Formats: sequence, structure tokens, C-alpha cells
Amino acid sequence: LEAMTAARREREEGERRHQARDYPAAGAAWQRGLDGLEALEARLPGLLSSALEAGRAALANGRAEAAREAFGRALAIEPGNAAARRGEARAATLDEVLALLDGAARDEQAGRIAEAERGYRAALELDGEAPGARDALGRIAAGRQGEAYAG
Repeated sequence: LEAMTAARREREEGERRHQARDYPAAGAAWQRGLDGLEALEARLPGLLSSALEAGRAALANGRAEAAREAFGRALAIEPGNAAARRGEARAATLDEVLALLDGAARDEQAGRIAEAERGYRAALELDGEAPGARDALGRIAAGRQGEAYAG
């Protein structure tokens, strides 16, 4: 953001100098602005990667607002970035998904398997990557198979 602001200031300075017919100073200001933009452009891939990684880490740690901010930065850099869009969508439902997972885990521990299964499935409907939901459904299915063989 600072690099963009500095480049805008150089452009404005160049325009003022041009209006004052100080063409060498105008050209120098515009060149400084261009140099700043080129330097920023060279940094964009790293900035994008850092924003995406910060978003993924925030999701993994259950921090929805931090994830939204990080994926928002990534989308500001590259508006069509598919990973950032997916991350932003996941961040939007993260609090609800975590609540569903927590409730489903409590139901599973209490032996309310049908309720637990519904909770895990609901979490997956909101977020196909809901942490632990697929494993939990596999555990429930394996338990049912074990019961069927034993019975």
C-alpha cells in the first residue's frame, strides 16, 4: 500500500511539474513513480503467497477474521485467485462450521451417533474441508460396520 501511495505522489508531483513547464523535473518524478511500481510488481508474487499462507494458517487455527483479512489481501493483489476465493468462502462460514463440529463431537462422545453424524455432515455442507469431519464420519461408519459384524 505504501508503494502505491508513493507512486501516486510521484505521479501528482510529475503533473504539477508538467503544468509548471518544468519538464525535466516532471520526467524525473514520473520515472521515480514508475520505478516504485515496477519494484512493487516484482514483490507481488511473494506478497500473494504470504497472504494465502496467512489465510490458511488462520483457518487452521480457527481465526475467521484473520483469515478473511488475509484472503482479502490476496484478492486485492490478484482478484481472480481461486485459492483466495475458496479461502474467503471458508472463512465466512468458519465460526458456524466450528460450532457444528464441536456439537457433533460432543454428541459422538455421548453416544448420540445419529446426531453426531448429522452435525458432521452439516459442517461438510458448509465447508467441504471442515477439519476432522470426514475422519469422524469414517469412524462412525466403521463403528456401524463393527456393530453389524458383531450382531
